[in-house]
Amino acid sequence: KKPISPSEIEIHLSDLEIGTFRVKKGSSVVGKTLSEIRLRQRYGITVLAIIRGDARLPNPDGGVKLLEGDMIIALGRPDEILLLSDLFREGDLKNP
Repeated sequence: KKPISPSEIEIHLSDLEIGTFRVKKGSSVVGKTLSEIRLRQRYGITVLAIIRGDARLPNPDGGVKLLEGDMIIALGRPDEILLLSDLFREGDLKNP
């Protein structure tokens, strides 16, 4: 069986969006694990990968700690992605 092409993925996931977010200096998520932040439970977001400098962390597990400068690649509905954009800014999220 051959892999699904990107255009086929768009058809099957038409109600979802992929967003990228940079973890900013001073963000309340710095040093917290994905489990502690509870992105899936609180926001309905799935983290597909984290880009950390030259390293790529595909399909990260809940024990991965977020660091300043990390690039988060996430999948969710457009409204969920929009909510998430505030999460990684400087000094924002309350009680992650």
